[in-house]
Amino acid sequence: MPECYSQRVSSENTGLNRPNTFTDPAFIFGGGLNIYLSRHLAIRPDVEVMIVRADSQSHYVTGVAVRFAYHFEDHPVTPFRR
Repeated sequence: MPECYSQRVSSENTGLNRPNTFTDPAFIFGGGLNIYLSRHLAIRPDVEVMIVRADSQSHYVTGVAVRFAYHFEDHPVTPFRR
């Protein structure tokens, strides 16, 4: 948990009946790339960064993922040549 949130969480509010919520503005930037293994199967590595503005500071949370995707439409693995 980023420090900007852990400082605002008190021991009184950590119970199951009272969840903590925050309304700090956040901006998410990221991207990925489809790497086709076959006409329908692909691996997609993704990288994203979430910028949270709290207490007049910016806090950065990064995420990295590798996803498997199934595409219903055909995608040629190599370019079609005549």
